[in-house]
Amino acid sequence: MFVISILWGASFFIQKNTLDSVSVMFLLFFRFGVGALILAICFFPKLKKINKNYLIHGTVSGALLFSAYVAQTFGLAYTTPGKNAFLTAVYCVMVPFIMWIVTKKHPTLRVFLAATVCVVGIGLISIDGSGFNLGDGLTLICALFYALQMVYNFFFIKDKDLILFSIIQFATVALLSLLGWAIFDRTLPTVWNGDLIWCLAYVVIGSTVLGFLAQNFGQKHVSPESCALILSLESVFGIFFSVLVYGEKPSVPAYIGFVLVFIGVIVSELDFKALYQKIKSKKKLNEKVLDNSVPLEQVEEENPEITLPEGTVEREINSHGIEEENQNTSQGEVELDAEKDKVETLKTEGE
Repeated sequence: MFVISILWGASFFIQKNTLDSVSVMFLLFFRFGVGALILAICFFPKLKKINKNYLIHGTVSGALLFSAYVAQTFGLAYTTPGKNAFLTAVYCVMVPFIMWIVTKKHPTLRVFLAATVCVVGIGLISIDGSGFNLGDGLTLICALFYALQMVYNFFFIKDKDLILFSIIQFATVALLSLLGWAIFDRTLPTVWNGDLIWCLAYVVIGSTVLGFLAQNFGQKHVSPESCALILSLESVFGIFFSVLVYGEKPSVPAYIGFVLVFIGVIVSELDFKALYQKIKSKKKLNEKVLDNSVPLEQVEEENPEITLPEGTVEREINSHGIEEENQNTSQGEVELDAEKDKVETLKTEGE
């Protein structure tokens, strides 16, 4: 998922350049339509397993994803790739609050603090040269739909085949984009040059097929908060590639805002207190095992979630192995002495 964050981070400036040649709706239709087609061809035998349950949940997830991408891509047309990337990452802070509404479990004080830091960061980003414009507002709407989609997938993707779910998800986005193109746009690219083809190939294969397969896989095995934390790194790579390749030059307040938004995302997702307690407990248990005050087997039985350093376990196993070998050797020597005594006795009786 870390690699996917890099791919998505690079996609911001690539899509920005692509929008100079194609419309938003055509880009989304091409990106997700070709993505769905590639998966359908590669995994054709799986298609017969699609049922009503897949269609319902895949379509809802696809509709949320479509809403997010429409807002993000239209927003990208009015703002810079760097701002678009960082404001999109705000969805990580939104996820815990949406989970609060759904599960009735309120976020911790840490999450509220993270939200405050993010708001301050967004404020600093907005006082950049262009101010808080239409593109920035659309990007925040995109972040909301991303958060909704991530929470929805968390509840309904666990028992699904990732390939089938992704095909329906992509097809939904493609069909809705085609509908939007037919109603509001109807324009086609005027020039199909090498740069445009390369950009379209990148967003289809790298950002869409590989990216969302990895995201769906991650959401199937980890919590939405943890998944959001890893994927939030796309904002860092987004500003990196935007400055390096696109030539974006944010102001000092904007840079500070980027840092604050990223800190807010990290703070909202990492439970530092629990992490510290886990490290502390692991260190204490390791010390007890090393001084033999607690048997290794007891530690493993009572604390299955804590993995002791490999060297510690190895030393204990080696120690037990040596002791067992010595014990076996001593027992063998006793048995050999007993046999010798028996032979001597028989010789004496024979004489």
